[in-house]
Amino acid sequence: MAYFTVDRELVDPDFHDGVVKSFMDDLPLQTVIGRIKAPIDITQDVEVEALPEVYNPKVAEGVDYDKTTANKKINAVMTEVIEQFRSKGWRVTRLRQKLPGHNEKKGQAAATKRAADARDLAINIERAISSDQEAATYAATSGAPVTRGLMNWLKKWTHTGSNTDAQDAAAIHPTYPIAKYLHPVAGYEGNVQSLTEAIFKAELQKAKIQVGGSNLKLVGLVGTYLKGIMSEWLAKATVTQNAVNTLQRTQDSKKIQLIVDDFVYDGVTLHVMCDDNLLADPTTLAMQDASYWSGAFIRPELWGVATLDPITHYDIEDEGGGPGGYHDATLRLTCLNPMGQLRVVHSV
Repeated sequence: MAYFTVDRELVDPDFHDGVVKSFMDDLPLQTVIGRIKAPIDITQDVEVEALPEVYNPKVAEGVDYDKTTANKKINAVMTEVIEQFRSKGWRVTRLRQKLPGHNEKKGQAAATKRAADARDLAINIERAISSDQEAATYAATSGAPVTRGLMNWLKKWTHTGSNTDAQDAAAIHPTYPIAKYLHPVAGYEGNVQSLTEAIFKAELQKAKIQVGGSNLKLVGLVGTYLKGIMSEWLAKATVTQNAVNTLQRTQDSKKIQLIVDDFVYDGVTLHVMCDDNLLADPTTLAMQDASYWSGAFIRPELWGVATLDPITHYDIEDEGGGPGGYHDATLRLTCLNPMGQLRVVHSV
């Protein structure tokens, strides 16, 4: 019997999706939007078509076509940037590897620490892409390009008066401005304890009107405190006499339950889930008070994590102290179109 060998380039195993699925409760954004095709450059443009042009198409009989009326408008371009991430890494002493631990069998210490290191990197990536950090190039960050975070993409268009559209766009996204009509027109910023259902519903309907078409289907990623406020909207009944709000609950002898995950309005369907990773500090990625009071309401089909290098493990040479390693990843948060979406940001 003859045997044949074929030279083949070694490929690092891609377990990025496995990490996300293993810790999906800690990674709501990456779980909801998933991964898309790899980037082809550090900065990459995404073309977005303009809204349908409004005009009266009537024409008189016998009139020839006038080619000067042809629409020559170029699609708007949004520029996105990839970011490199690296874990703190892990090490295990040889003695620790050979002895059983409190929660592991003998010889499992390295595997446990390696898995924890991958998890920690995935969580910190989640915080970075869920933040309001602005995209930045090499020059602006001393060699570390930065991807635009979810909460930055969802900044509402606010005209400042005397500025041109280009100046306003640059004020919202200074590194890579995007066209006026692509910005969300809905959103709420202020003390969310004053956010009522009526105010929120009106913002959702603004988002729906911006994109037109059939029902707008959104997924809400919201901090724990904001989730609680939204759930209480179902239980609040306005009493006109004495002008007070009272909380009405169906009584149960063994439990109190007040959870609302779905909101269905004319033109808008919204499913909400808890996410406390929003608005992390862009420098330290530590969570802020506003993280638990804020929310992002997105169209998941228009988002994705584009991975140039998925979460990948690299060994550290054992020089006597014991085995170790670290994880790297290079990716960007991709937005195909931010229209028809919104954010709620808590501030006092």
